[in-house]
Amino acid sequence: ISPDRFARAFESRFQRSAHAYVNDLRVERACQTKKSQPSTPVAEAAEETGFANQSHSTQSFRQRTAVAPARWRRGE
Repeated sequence: ISPDRFARAFESRFQRSAHAYVNDLRVERACQTKKSQPSTPVAEAAEETGFANQSHSTQSFRQRTAVAPARWRRGE
């Protein structure tokens, strides 16, 4: 199966790209980490969940939850 065919099949099945799907899983995991270990720094949580850096993590988190990770953790 070619990469393009996989991408089309994935998007057809899940209504989003594989990249978006993986980022959603990472953000979900980051939420779980922040709930279970609230003192974990945002940069450390980003690294643990597979984001390349804190900036990418924050951007993805904000797109999915509409708030920044630090504000989400405080319950704002």
